[in-house]
Amino acid sequence: MSSHSVPNRVGNGLPSQDPKPWQGFIEEGQYKTLVANARDLWLRTSVALGFNYGFRKSEMLNLRLRDVDLLEGDWLTIVDSKNGDSRKVNLTQETKTLLAA
Repeated sequence: MSSHSVPNRVGNGLPSQDPKPWQGFIEEGQYKTLVANARDLWLRTSVALGFNYGFRKSEMLNLRLRDVDLLEGDWLTIVDSKNGDSRKVNLTQETKTLLAA
């Protein structure tokens, strides 16, 4: 069993306040393999958005054309993020190219 799956405990047996390590992230090599093997444009785009920006599945599925600006600002807006606020991110060349295709 890895140390990540066992709660960090203090002397009184209660979990410590140390935050859990992030899980579910992939390394760049794994990302490149995923993109290289994703045949469909929508899948390559979703993988790129998730990897480059950490978007949640719901944020990607709710993304609409009106949320993407490729002409003036090279950005996209996540209208309803986890905390309920919208946020704007600058597009990388890779994500801009995928979204423009």
